[in-house]
Amino acid sequence: MSPSVPATTNRALWLSAFDKPLELVDLPVPEATAGSAVVQVLNTVIFPYAEDIHSGKLPVFNLSLPLVPHPSHIGRVQAVGSDAILAKPGDLVFFSAAIYARDDPSVNIIQGHHGGEGTKGRKLMQGEWRDGALQQYQKVPLENIFVLDEDRLCRKLGYTPADLHEISFYSISAGALLEGANLLAGETIVLGPATGTYGGITSDMALAMGANVIAIGRSEIKLAYLKQQLGDHERFSYVVMTGDDKADAAAIRKASPDGRGVEVYNDWASGSLNGSPYFSAALQAVLPEGRVVLSGAPSGSISVPYTLLMHQNIKIIGKVMVSRAGIESTIKMVNSGVLKLGKRGGSSHKVYGLEDHHEAFEDAKQNSGFRVYTDIAPNSCPLVLRIQPSTLSKMPCADCYTGHDHPGPVYGRETKLHGHDVYVTEPQTKVLSTKGLIVVMSDAFGWNTTNLRGVADRYAERTGYRVYVPDFMHGTSAPASIKAVIDSVLNDGGFWGWLVKPWKLLKAAFVMVPFSIRNNPEKRYPGIRKFMDDLRCNEAANLKVGVVGFCWGAYGVTHLAHGEVAANGKTIIDAAFTAHPSEIEVPRDIEPVKLPYSMVIGDVDFALPLKEVHKAAQILEAKKDVDTEVVIIPNAKHGFAVRGNPDNKEEKYMADQAEDQVVRWFSKYLS
Repeated sequence: MSPSVPATTNRALWLSAFDKPLELVDLPVPEATAGSAVVQVLNTVIFPYAEDIHSGKLPVFNLSLPLVPHPSHIGRVQAVGSDAILAKPGDLVFFSAAIYARDDPSVNIIQGHHGGEGTKGRKLMQGEWRDGALQQYQKVPLENIFVLDEDRLCRKLGYTPADLHEISFYSISAGALLEGANLLAGETIVLGPATGTYGGITSDMALAMGANVIAIGRSEIKLAYLKQQLGDHERFSYVVMTGDDKADAAAIRKASPDGRGVEVYNDWASGSLNGSPYFSAALQAVLPEGRVVLSGAPSGSISVPYTLLMHQNIKIIGKVMVSRAGIESTIKMVNSGVLKLGKRGGSSHKVYGLEDHHEAFEDAKQNSGFRVYTDIAPNSCPLVLRIQPSTLSKMPCADCYTGHDHPGPVYGRETKLHGHDVYVTEPQTKVLSTKGLIVVMSDAFGWNTTNLRGVADRYAERTGYRVYVPDFMHGTSAPASIKAVIDSVLNDGGFWGWLVKPWKLLKAAFVMVPFSIRNNPEKRYPGIRKFMDDLRCNEAANLKVGVVGFCWGAYGVTHLAHGEVAANGKTIIDAAFTAHPSEIEVPRDIEPVKLPYSMVIGDVDFALPLKEVHKAAQILEAKKDVDTEVVIIPNAKHGFAVRGNPDNKEEKYMADQAEDQVVRWFSKYLS
C-alpha cells in the first residue's frame, strides 16, 4: 500500500458538447464527504467506440453534458468520508461506475458513461456523480469501490493497474452469466456476436464457470482466432452464421453437446447496430426452460416469437449492470487464479497519458479488442521527448529492440557478393540442394548477430539449401547494447519504469531515431531489389529463390512478393516468408502480393496490430490464384522467431513453430 499525498491539481478531459473535441483542463480536486471517496485514477481502459460516444453518434448512452467522460477505473484511495469503515487512504481499489440512486434503487446510471433512463436518471447523472474516470482524481460513492489485495495481485501475481482493470470487463460478464442467466457448470451457452471484446471476455468467463460455449459470428477467421486465444478449449466451439435463421439455428443445435440445443443465449449486439443480427436464429436453438440474456447496446427493436416463448417457457432478461456481490465474485476468481489477467491471460495493454488522448482513442478504435487493450493513465507524466510524426510513423516499436542473445556457435562464413557483405551458410550433414536457395533479411540488429546466423544455419541444415544473409543496412544496424536499455525501461517496474527513467528513454531515442532515418525501408528497398536481381541472374539463374524477412526485413520481402521481374525475365523470387513483420502497411503492401506468401505473427505484436493482421489475412485469403497463409501464435511477442529465450520452454516452442513453418513452406515451393 502506498500512502496518499495531498493533491493540488486535477488534470481532466472535459466534454462540453458533442460537436467539440475533448479539452484538457484543470479542475478542482474533489473533496470527500460522507458516503464518498476521492480516488487517484491510475488506469482506465478505453473502449473502441469511445469517440463515437463523445461525438454523440451513440445517443443510446444518453449523456448529459458537460462532464468528464468514461466509467470505471483502477485507482488508489486519496481520501474517504467520515462514515468509511473498510476503505482508507492508500488502498488500491477497483471502482465500478454503476450508480444506483440511494433513495430509489430502480434509478441507475453509469458514472461518466451512461445517463440512465428518463428524468430521474438525468437528475442523478447531473448531480454528485457526474464526472467520470478521465481525470486525475475522481469523487465516487463509497459503496462502489472494492479494496483489492495488492500483495496478492501485484506482488505475487505481478499484475499492473492496466491488467487489473480487466476486472471491469469480467464483472460485466459476471452480471450477464451469474446474475442474469444463472449459468450452471455443465450447461451450454451460445454467445453472439462473439468476436468483440465482451464476446471474448464472456466466453472466457463462461469456460471458467464450467459451461460449454458456442460462439457465433459471421467471420470464420475471427471465430477460429478466438478459439485459438482460448487455448483450443475442449468446451469451446463456434458456428459461422449465414443469415439463414433456420439453418443457423440447426447448426447451433448440432454444435451443442447432445445436439438438442442450449440452455442460455447471451446477446452482445453492439451499439452501432440497429437490433440484434442473431437473435432470431439463436432463440430457436434455446431449450425449454431456457434463458435469453440481452447485454448489448443496439438501437431499435427486436421481433419476439410470442408463441415459441410461451410454449417453451423461455425467459428473456435484460442485464447490463452487475451487483456488488457479482463484482466480489469476479475479484475472488481473479485472486484465486481461475481468471487470468494481463500477460498471464494472454492480454496486452498500450497505456497513454491524458495529453495523448487523441492517439489513445484512435488506437482503441483501430486496434482494441479481446485481450488487446488501450488504456489511459491520468496520473502519468508526459515525456519531455517529442519525435516528429513523420519519423515516428517509420520508427520500429520498442519491442523491435528487445530480446535474448543466443550464445552460438555458428557455422557459416562471411564473404562479399554483389556489393554487399553476406553471411553464407550451408547444410552440415546433408548434401547441398541444387534446386533452390534462401535469402534472409534481418531485423533491426542486422546481419551479423549470432541469433540471426544461428537461425540461418538451422534453415540450411533442415532444408538442404544454401542460405544468404546480406547486410542491407551497410553497417548501420542497431547496436546490441540497446537491448539492455530497452529491456530495463520496459521491465523494471513495468509501465512506471517509463516514468522514472526518462534518461534511459533519451538514450534509447538516440539509437532508435537515427536508425529509423538511416534505414527507412523505402529508402533501402532499391538496394535490396538490385542485390536480389543480380542474385537471380547469376547464382540463382537456374534455382528457385525463397526470401525470409524478420521485423524490418518484412518490407523488402513483401514487396518482392508483388512479383517484380529480374533482368533475365524471371520473377526475382519464387516464394516469401515473414515473421513478426514491421514497416508494412495494410492494405497498401498486402493487396499487390502475387507470389506464395506466408506470415507468422503473435497476437500481442504492437508492430502490426491484430486488427491489421486480420485485415491482411482476409486480403490474402481472397487471392484464389496464389497460395498464402497467416499463422497467429497466442501470446507471442514481437521478435519471438529470432530473439526468444531458448531456455524458456514457451518461447522456444513459439520459435520452433515459426521455424517449422519456414521449412514446410520452402520445402513446398523451392523443391
